[in-house]
This record gives sequence, C-alpha cells and structure tokens, in this order.
Amino acid sequence: MASHAQKIILLALILAIAVPISKCGEEESSRRLEDLCSETNRSSKCRNILKSNWNRFNLSDDRAVAGVVVALAIAKSEEIYDEIYRHHLDSGDEWLKSKYLSCAINFYDANCNLEMARRTLDFDEFPDISDDVDDVEEKVMSCRREFREESLDPGRAGDSSEEIGLYLEMIRAAVGRVPKEEEEALI
Repeated sequence: MASHAQKIILLALILAIAVPISKCGEEESSRRLEDLCSETNRSSKCRNILKSNWNRFNLSDDRAVAGVVVALAIAKSEEIYDEIYRHHLDSGDEWLKSKYLSCAINFYDANCNLEMARRTLDFDEFPDISDDVDDVEEKVMSCRREFREESLDPGRAGDSSEEIGLYLEMIRAAVGRVPKEEEEALI
C-alpha cells in the first residue's frame, strides 16, 4: 500500500499535468469562438452572447457549434415574438396594434424557419440551411420596415429586428466553418 506522502506526490503530478492540458483546450475553444465572432459585424456583442452560453458548446464539432448558434437564435426570436405580441395585445392604438401584429406574425414565421434550419442540421441536410436563414432575414426585415425611424415604436420592434440580425450573422459564420468535404458529401 502506498504511503500518504506517495499518494500526495502522485496527486500533485496528476494535477500538474491535467491543469495545463485543460487550460490549453479552454484557450483553443475560446480562440475558435473569437474567430467565429470576428466573422460578424458586431464581434463584441457576439462574444458576449457566446460566452454567456459557453457550457452549451462542443467546439470539436463545427456542425454542433452551428446547431447551438441556431438554438440560441431560436430562443432569442421566440423572446422577441413574445414581447412584440404582448405589445400588440397591450396597445390601445389600432394603428400600432396592426403593426405589432404584422411583426408578431413575421417573427412567428421566422421561428418556424429557424426550427426548420435546426431540423436540417440534425438530419445532415446542411446545404438547405442558407435558404432558411435568408427566409428568416426577409421576415425580420419586413418587420423592421414596418417601424421606420419616423414611426412611433414604443415596443422597439425595429430594434428587436436588428438584434436578431446579429444571430443570423452568427449562424452564417458558424455554417461557413463546416468543412467543405462535409458539405460536398451531402449534396
């Protein structure tokens, strides 16, 4: 049986080896997310979003990263939909009610497109995801056009449309990182 001192030395050696190795992996993961965010127009906001969801990422698989980014976009889009729909219900102004309802419908449709993108990723039909993302962008921009700068927008639906645009940039960047061989094999 090993003595107490030998056990302590063995434990110290294991920790001395394991800690630097885990730090290397963490630095590599952080660098990969940094690179992904640098492909967007708002890299600091992208980093904040990804860092707050760090535990969800398996950075060894680019397809899994794309899936997590799509899941984050779905969550944000659903949050925006709920907020816009609430403004539709709460507004006393029929003109605003109509605009908020139109935006809520567009975000509902955008959520459906994002869900299709997630299913596409799950079933390895990767090339079709860009069409889903383009459809989401079209729906979101339609909402943004409803609330031009000169319009009254107490629910900030226009700003919400801008916010989801960052998630779409992140999806495009994540999709672009999947190795070409994998894409070609799926076509």
